[in-house]
Amino acid sequence: MIQNQHQHQVTQNKLKDLEQSSIELEKIKDNLHPRQFLGRKNSLVEKIDAIRREIAEYEGLRQQQTSIKITSIQDLPLALIKARIALGMTQKELADLLGVKEQQVQRDEANQYNSAGFRRIAEVADALKIKIQETSILLLDRSI
Repeated sequence: MIQNQHQHQVTQNKLKDLEQSSIELEKIKDNLHPRQFLGRKNSLVEKIDAIRREIAEYEGLRQQQTSIKITSIQDLPLALIKARIALGMTQKELADLLGVKEQQVQRDEANQYNSAGFRRIAEVADALKIKIQETSILLLDRSI
């Protein structure tokens, strides 16, 4: 997932490179075995499509055109990152709100808050002013 403007620019450049590779592959098509050509072409198409989806998601978040939904507690860390992006907030701005260094937010987001405790996740949610609209109650099966 693209998490900041720098990554967005790098990803756009990667897309251009892959698109150029696709054009170059077409130029040497006759020099390759058909299976070899199709394998390379399909691989490029899959990579290009995946990168386009990432770019579209990031740009949609930046334009607040993408809703952020979670269906489980495991979705919360990624939703925090998406919410920050949708708010137009940089990692540095979030770090300032949290009273930590920008590198801490970068690390937290890079590993999708895997090493962050619940308190940190709650602080991020508070800083982003996240509101939960729907709640569900989990009923445990006591027969286990």
